[in-house]
Amino acid sequence: FCCPVSGCVGTCFLPGGTTCTEEGAPQASLPCGVCGACLAGEQLGKALDYEAQYGFVAEYGTMHQDFATAQGLASGATTVFRQHWIILAIMQALEKHYVLAGAAEDVHVARQKGR
Repeated sequence: FCCPVSGCVGTCFLPGGTTCTEEGAPQASLPCGVCGACLAGEQLGKALDYEAQYGFVAEYGTMHQDFATAQGLASGATTVFRQHWIILAIMQALEKHYVLAGAAEDVHVARQKGR
């Protein structure tokens, strides 16, 4: 997850074995690799809620069919996640849209040249 410190470009990873309850529920992230801050309490709860929501949308949503959805998800996700599989999934969907748009443009250009 993105570091909770405003302006920090570090990452807070989960889970941290020393920061979990006996049941395995995270109490805090590992320290940010840049500034040492941790996600904990309400900030950690919000980050985990976002992860559940974005994860569901990444797996079952319309970002693969709708370019604008993928763009919107990318914009929001990068404020919460860093080095996360959800960012990868969204970027792959965007790449697919760009490739398909380029292929459609190539077909259009080829058709125009063929006239």
